[in-house]
Amino acid sequence: MSASVLLLLGLLTAVSADCIVYSDNSCKANCSGTVLDISNLVTYPYQIDINQNDGTPIGKYFSYNPCQGIGCVSTDDNSAVCLIKDSSEKVSCGLITSSSTVWQLISSDPYEFTIQYGCDIGADCQASLFTFTQTKDKDVSVAYTGGSTDYYEFAIKGKCVGQNSCEEPHHEDAVDVTGLPGLILILLCLVGLATYFIAGILVMKFVKGATGKELIPNYAFWSDLPYLIKDGCLFVVSPCLQRKIDYEKI
Repeated sequence: MSASVLLLLGLLTAVSADCIVYSDNSCKANCSGTVLDISNLVTYPYQIDINQNDGTPIGKYFSYNPCQGIGCVSTDDNSAVCLIKDSSEKVSCGLITSSSTVWQLISSDPYEFTIQYGCDIGADCQASLFTFTQTKDKDVSVAYTGGSTDYYEFAIKGKCVGQNSCEEPHHEDAVDVTGLPGLILILLCLVGLATYFIAGILVMKFVKGATGKELIPNYAFWSDLPYLIKDGCLFVVSPCLQRKIDYEKI
């Protein structure tokens, strides 16, 4: 095993205590209070294509199913990643069991973390290392970036990496104009009514010397307004009621 791989595995082991995988969800981990969740990041199992231009192809594609697991051989369905070499040959590239999986949180703003899927000792298996990076792109991209004799490497990027759902970032210079014209119109109407009544009451009191309910400008109109509304409603619905009565008479 190369020195770089040993250094990486040592680093992951040193911080593995910070990330605890949920016992009922292998796609979710708590890293010192920061919850990482890839349950709905893509539709699983997800097919990861292999760039055939990178020398000798290692297989057709990878199948990634970190939440439910995938069967690479007939006796095992606990693999997180499976390399499909051909229609009859599949190789496990890491297990979903908590003892074989190591999460490491690198940054939470933006989110960046890694998941290493290890193998059982002596098993026909090669480990995988996934690097998740939060970007501004809404669409999630999943790519095989290469590997060595020790593990395969993958890169997953997208806006909602590490979260089940996320919102558009808030910009302080952005102005939300939703419903603004209607709000302005309502405020103008309220201000107009308040001005009308206040000015009217002052005029009625100090100019005309009115008292009591006569202080209200156009009191007769406002007192009759409920009845006017009622008459208007009856005028609208009365033709329908009349037709119903005529039909019942028949």
